[in-house]
Amino acid sequence: MENSLELKTINELSEYRFMIPAYQRGYRWTSQEVRDLLNDVNEFIPKQIDESSEKTWYCLQPIVLKLTDNENYEVIDGQQRLTTIFLILHYLNQDFIEKRREKLFELDYETRSDLKEFLLLLDSDSNSDMNENINIDYYHIVQAYLTIEKWFQNRGSNFNKDDFRSKFRFNTKIIWYECFEEDTISVFTRLNIGKISLSNAELIKALFLNSSNFEKNGNKIKHKQIEIASEWDRIEADFQDDRFWYFITGDKKANNRIEFIFDIMNTEYTVEDLYSTFRYFSNLVSSTSKENIENN
Repeated sequence: MENSLELKTINELSEYRFMIPAYQRGYRWTSQEVRDLLNDVNEFIPKQIDESSEKTWYCLQPIVLKLTDNENYEVIDGQQRLTTIFLILHYLNQDFIEKRREKLFELDYETRSDLKEFLLLLDSDSNSDMNENINIDYYHIVQAYLTIEKWFQNRGSNFNKDDFRSKFRFNTKIIWYECFEEDTISVFTRLNIGKISLSNAELIKALFLNSSNFEKNGNKIKHKQIEIASEWDRIEADFQDDRFWYFITGDKKANNRIEFIFDIMNTEYTVEDLYSTFRYFSNLVSSTSKENIENN
């Protein structure tokens, strides 16, 4: 079956359930990226299309998805955007009593089972004092939500929130790219190898979690992937401790600290190739048998 491409309004997303798989990085959009999205939607003015009942729309970049057996959509690419859309819709919903709120799409995370409930209960007053040491994903999500709240509070007297709500839901569309390939992690890697925003460590994580590394046993594969992802999270959390980090690195500064380990192991490192470390591990995995990968 061929991959399909279509446009869907933000409102149309409400009927779907999305799952962020273990190989994805956590939420990392900055306040600037959140504000840019809000500003772009706010500044867009829908116009009537000639000889049509439709209006022009603001188009967001693609989300790449695959329908799974349990009717969830696995998000291969675009989870940062999708999470931000959810946060904006959740904020706008707070204007209404519960029984009058709009139905939102479901967003779940494979490695953080409680994050789904956290998103639904998100409230700026109760979470504003959360610090980065609690949980890095929760921290960035709270910062994004606070940015959304502040953006709306700073609108002038001429701002009409109902107009924004309507424009966001009905005149903002997302490119919906549905993938039918079996190996979704391979698709993820191909999509992101040329993006500077993804680090070597994030690509290596996807590489390690690739189901093709393991014997074809669904339950065993899933267990192994969760085990790797959980251990990865533990190492990342340890490296966020500045005392430990500077003890082993001196004064080395890094945005993605876990990459330090892989750079040390990369015996073919070159400054000229930004993805030298990823390519080293990619070649290592491809030349290793499944049995040895599972045992190690």
